[in-house]
Amino acid sequence: MTGIHDYRKTSPGLLAALEDGPKTGAELSAALHLKATRIRSLLLHLPETQGKVHAPHSVTRERGRPVNLWELRPGVFSETGTP
Repeated sequence: MTGIHDYRKTSPGLLAALEDGPKTGAELSAALHLKATRIRSLLLHLPETQGKVHAPHSVTRERGRPVNLWELRPGVFSETGTP
């Protein structure tokens, strides 16, 4: 079972992964080696990401539902100190 300790390790990596631009849940999942459903849950519910990330755009694939593109809000700094 995953505990709070794991979330605290993940949030800096999640924010750092978004530093170089918007990413889908699947791209973040591959970068952090977590399931896409876990990534979405972290983005929506983790206190460290609240107010720092948003999904203002989505992309439409050939099949299925549109996919959110997650990004850092303008002016937000990640744990590495990069805007």
